[in-house]
Amino acid sequence: MIFEGFKIKQHNLENKQSICQVKYTKDFFSNYSKHFHDKLNINLIEEGEILIEFKNNRKEIMKPKQFSIFRPDEIHQTKPIKKTTGYYSLYFDNQLIENYLPIVLNTNVIDDEVLYSKLLNISNSLLYKKENIDKKILDFLEQLSLKYFKNVKEDVKELILINDIKEYIVTNIDFPPTLDEISKKYNLSKEHIIRVFKKELGLTPHAFITNYKINQAKNLLLTNSLKSLSEVAIETGFYDQSHFSKAFKRVFAITPSKITK
Repeated sequence: MIFEGFKIKQHNLENKQSICQVKYTKDFFSNYSKHFHDKLNINLIEEGEILIEFKNNRKEIMKPKQFSIFRPDEIHQTKPIKKTTGYYSLYFDNQLIENYLPIVLNTNVIDDEVLYSKLLNISNSLLYKKENIDKKILDFLEQLSLKYFKNVKEDVKELILINDIKEYIVTNIDFPPTLDEISKKYNLSKEHIIRVFKKELGLTPHAFITNYKINQAKNLLLTNSLKSLSEVAIETGFYDQSHFSKAFKRVFAITPSKITK
């Protein structure tokens, strides 16, 4: 894995208690493992092609002038299939998108050159701290939602169950419940819980917990530069810094030390 020209910035919107993050890499050669983000994630590239894999083996390809969208907690994996340069990844927290939840999409890759240009402009504005960023972000999300989001209430028994279990896990994330404890609380077999998790999220409960902790750690590193990596590792429930760094790299394809630079 090689990262050249790496940058990451976080922006706090003035009139909202919400944040937007942007990550940029000039050259992108990394194959991420299956993972999710706790925020709405939108990505674009300037050159190359990226293969995106989802649960149930669904695949899409992202090219220049297109952008990809991943809902919070949506499992995915990205692999470059051609030399890829100018990779931007933006994260919009849930307070920014709360009016659009739950987000339902017909496709995760959007072919819209106008919105692509707006997104590229927002990315560079965030990286170089230009003016009127808040308005650009809010206008983009509004146009994106009007054209591509479907605000549909999903009344599916298994989805309701999985959201309930996720809430239970997150509420107790400092001492995550074991599979046995989840099974006992919901009066379901461990096999059934694993099956539902894999069907709806593409992950086992254990993998979901690890991904959630890694997202917590990333947010801590971005918002508290005084904390050491070992402190963040312990605070987010990892055994040691080495275990934490390996898990972080599997999810984000960079070491946590890159975030703190």
